[in-house]
Amino acid sequence: MKLKYLTLLALFVTTPILAEETSKNINIQEKSYHYLCDNKKNVTAHYINSEDQSRKETVSFLRLDIGDQSYGLTEAVSASGERYIGHHGLDLSHGLIWWSKGDSAFLSVFKGDNAQNSRIIYRNCRLLK
Repeated sequence: MKLKYLTLLALFVTTPILAEETSKNINIQEKSYHYLCDNKKNVTAHYINSEDQSRKETVSFLRLDIGDQSYGLTEAVSASGERYIGHHGLDLSHGLIWWSKGDSAFLSVFKGDNAQNSRIIYRNCRLLK
């Protein structure tokens, strides 16, 4: 019983120290951009990069705000520009793809897991300056 108590006490004391040390090594940066698309829809793209300096790893993801809805997407491979995919988009059976390059972007929707067969729903999104 004493050993169990001492183990729990050690965990209780060291957990905040470990959490503080971990948070010192993580750098989070967010940049937000506002777009106006052909259909007069406003889209705000929040690009978020989380860098773990101790592991030298960076994770990038995107939060899209469209109207009063927010969607989370993760970075995907792109031959040109930046591409983000979210498998839960406008509803649970459709995913979203946000593709941007320079000052322009577009938003596509796809069904199920087939991101290759997507349909553009917001065309010619232009960065507002």
